[in-house]
Amino acid sequence: MPFTYLSDFLSSSDVAMLSRVYETTRRPADTVVDRETRAMAILHLFQSGIAKEKDLIRVIASNAYGEVYDLPATGRKNWA
Repeated sequence: MPFTYLSDFLSSSDVAMLSRVYETTRRPADTVVDRETRAMAILHLFQSGIAKEKDLIRVIASNAYGEVYDLPATGRKNWA
């Protein structure tokens, strides 16, 4: 699981929830890069204050690969 190393910093229930979000949003054709990108996006969103499982799933699922990147014209993130 990509979030087990966080057990020193997060509660076990948060780590379990992040792992469920990760598993729920995976796609069969995901590459290693896709999986790592999705894990980083989930953690970033969680640290940004999106702490409910259903909200994390909704935001990640609304983006094909869970990528977080700047939209140059607006300065906004694509998940915002």
